[in-house]
Amino acid sequence: MRAVFDTNVLVSALLKPSSKPAQALRRAARGRFDLYLSQSIIDELAAVLARPFFRERIGDPRVASAFVELLAAGFPLARPATELPITVDPGDVHVIAAALGCRADYLVTGDRRHLLPLGRVGEVEIVDVDRFLSTDG
Repeated sequence: MRAVFDTNVLVSALLKPSSKPAQALRRAARGRFDLYLSQSIIDELAAVLARPFFRERIGDPRVASAFVELLAAGFPLARPATELPITVDPGDVHVIAAALGCRADYLVTGDRRHLLPLGRVGEVEIVDVDRFLSTDG
């Protein structure tokens, strides 16, 4: 099984080590499924974690840097699809392109406004973390 995690899932995993996003990330690290990221997801994650709101919650900026570096080195980078079968919010194009590019089974997100309502794009099912964990992800 292949999955792509949206940036919001990765941020939650870092901020709340006992959370379901953290649990899903640990499962990926143990090889329970293949987690793919993309350079744009990594770049967005680094930018989000550099915001004052998150810097205050993380404390030591080296923690955020180490987390980003660990993800970039630990999981394969998807080659994003160049064409999407639907029109989506411009801020979400890169995440959907990554999921389509690596032929993911799941795109895991907390984006209830733009991504989750889509349900599916091509062969990629768009789910929240709870639904993903119930698939044995």
